[in-house]
Amino acid sequence: MVALVEIPAAAPGGEPSAGSREVCLRRFSEWWSPADLRAVLGEVSPPVAEMLDAHGGGIGDAGRLSEILYTCVGPHFLRNIDGDPARRQRFVELVLRAAAARGDIEESDMLEAAWKAHYRRFSSLGEVAGARVSNGWCMLLARKLGLPPSAAKKERTQRPPATEVVEPHSQLNPLYDYQYTAGLLVRGMLEGTRRDAAGRPIKRRLIAVPTGSGKTRMVVETLIEWLNDGKPSKDAQQAASKFVLWVAQTEELCEQALSSFREIFEALGRRGTTLRLHRFWGQGGRLPPMEMSDLLDERGVIVATMQSLDKVLKKDPGQLDHLARLTSCIVVDEAHHSTARSYTNVLRRMHFNWDNRKKEISELGIVLIGLTATPFRGTGDAEEKAQLKRRYGDVVYPDIPYYDGGGGGGNERPHALIDCQPSAHAGDPVRILGERSYDRDGYIRDDGYLWAIERTRPFIDMYRSPGEAAGGRAARRISGQKNIVAQLDEPGEYKITLTVTDNEGDTGSASAYLRIRDPPAGAGEDAGGAAAAEVQKRLYHRLIRRKILCDVYHRVLPSGSGGGIRLTERDMDHVRQFGEFGLDTIKGIGNIPARNRLILDRIAEMSRSHGRKKILFFGCSVEHSRLIAVLLRALHGMRTAYI
Repeated sequence: MVALVEIPAAAPGGEPSAGSREVCLRRFSEWWSPADLRAVLGEVSPPVAEMLDAHGGGIGDAGRLSEILYTCVGPHFLRNIDGDPARRQRFVELVLRAAAARGDIEESDMLEAAWKAHYRRFSSLGEVAGARVSNGWCMLLARKLGLPPSAAKKERTQRPPATEVVEPHSQLNPLYDYQYTAGLLVRGMLEGTRRDAAGRPIKRRLIAVPTGSGKTRMVVETLIEWLNDGKPSKDAQQAASKFVLWVAQTEELCEQALSSFREIFEALGRRGTTLRLHRFWGQGGRLPPMEMSDLLDERGVIVATMQSLDKVLKKDPGQLDHLARLTSCIVVDEAHHSTARSYTNVLRRMHFNWDNRKKEISELGIVLIGLTATPFRGTGDAEEKAQLKRRYGDVVYPDIPYYDGGGGGGNERPHALIDCQPSAHAGDPVRILGERSYDRDGYIRDDGYLWAIERTRPFIDMYRSPGEAAGGRAARRISGQKNIVAQLDEPGEYKITLTVTDNEGDTGSASAYLRIRDPPAGAGEDAGGAAAAEVQKRLYHRLIRRKILCDVYHRVLPSGSGGGIRLTERDMDHVRQFGEFGLDTIKGIGNIPARNRLILDRIAEMSRSHGRKKILFFGCSVEHSRLIAVLLRALHGMRTAYI
């Protein structure tokens, strides 16, 4: 998906300056009248022209039309327009004819210049426009047409390396409690200590958290901490592994995942170690050399698209077999797509066997983790639910307790500071941090941390005065640890006390209070049906209350018979194979006028009626995102940009 957002204009990385843009806009206005500009738009960007006509065609200003045209053809239009040679040739021909008609160039002069540049005869400006594209020729065109060099430059694209080496150097904010809890599940699966109700090790789960709540970081940080600790595991496959395999649906998601690994390792990676990140998608991406497994680094992450793995399956399936034997964990992002045929075929080649009813489906013991914001789309197709459950076992909805209260601190020196959530559910691990404690004139000794956890009163007596407290018991004490993890199984109120000792023997204390509640019905790994829906609903509401997610206005926009597209058998075969629409289908959806009119009107309505100054729109493609951006600016005067 492509996002359309309001952002300030910028010109990084060799992009044309504002002055270059103004030169192009001025030349467009000189070459073409408003009527001509609308005709040129119809030639090079028919969807834009069609939508402008559909809204009454009220734009008659050459300046605005020139801006729309510049956005459609891009800043490097003499060299390339959206990778479409035919569109580029047609636009350059229109430019040459307009410049000749105005007297800016002579046709005979252009024919001679083209002959000298390409060593062959040209008979018309149309043929000149179709001449072989090269840097020298495009720069010559720009000079003769009075255009800035940026119009002729090739877009700068840096091919990322197939493998990166990352070293830690920065800080990172701690995980939220629900991220930490879900991370402990993943850690237990990797270590072979997390077991189901029957006592069997859990090797696969689908983790469902909403978009924007940090599911990528949640798992990436857990994996890096596991690598930092030397990959501890009861399972030989995990302990002796070379790779973590991260599979994403698109190149953009792959880039996001790889960036997460890089940033989090820079913050949390163990000093003196490195992490090797292997790209396996797009141009230049490749798998590490499996035949040299003895020389491969023990701490490697492969980020790949399923399409790239599917190509390996068809070309050299033995590579996937070798990769499987070196892999500890496979993480599938956007896992609701993973019931598609390509995922099944690749995972089967990596020794996953769903026909094995008695043992774990991974014959090699590989951990399989699915990440998704939408485990079941809409009301949920029964067959799809069954396929996802068969693939991942159960869906996990990390739960979030919510309570305003708790906290404490002291004024002594040194200063003990406790960072602890105010509430949790019985049996959940609770992370309690003391690492922010400090001493103004010295330092806190490494062994100078003493924790005490005391249940002060049962849940029903929580609001009695201290003299009326019932159910108190001896405090649990932990020493020598800056941060601790407590698992409290009985509901009630607990007092957490931290005493710190500095290098001079002085002490300081602080206290915090933690409320432990009974878990809600339906929470946990085995939630299903209505209970699962309630848990997921509660998760969304609490993320919104915490301002981790924003509140959402939801409305279905029926497009009617004119807003749809008919899928061919070839289109359906692509859906069955990869679990998503093909590029041609997506392009067709983005070009449906009735559907786009609905989108434009709804965004404009949101801006007016809800006062939303920032609106995020996910387009079908780059072209569709740009189309909506252009039309919102042209028809509704909104400041927009596409990324």
